[in-house]
Amino acid sequence: MKILIADDHWMIRASLKHAISNLDSSLETVDASTFDEAMELLNIHHDIELMLFDLVMPGLSEFDGLSTLRARYPDIPIAVISVHEDRNRILRAIEEGVIAYIPKSAGGDELAKALTLVVNGGVYF
Repeated sequence: MKILIADDHWMIRASLKHAISNLDSSLETVDASTFDEAMELLNIHHDIELMLFDLVMPGLSEFDGLSTLRARYPDIPIAVISVHEDRNRILRAIEEGVIAYIPKSAGGDELAKALTLVVNGGVYF
């Protein structure tokens, strides 16, 4: 499985890559620091099976970006990784069709649990 990680903070991308590699060494990741880079990677890598997206990053206006992703890539599940943990954003993300909303405040065990669920086709909120 190939996973796209899109977040403007390199430390978050590196942490997610590390967490994913600890789940299963056969999981492959590609990463982007802007929405435009993510779109380029989606156009190049037709085998991406899961997207992990930050809601707030350059070129992405939160839910407009999610709407764009859902319209262009309806078959690729999206998990949101966000610093925002308010109910309204989580509900809006669900309305946009995401399969997970993972707060950046999650500890290592919680992150592993969330990633395990979404990699295996489950949901996490």
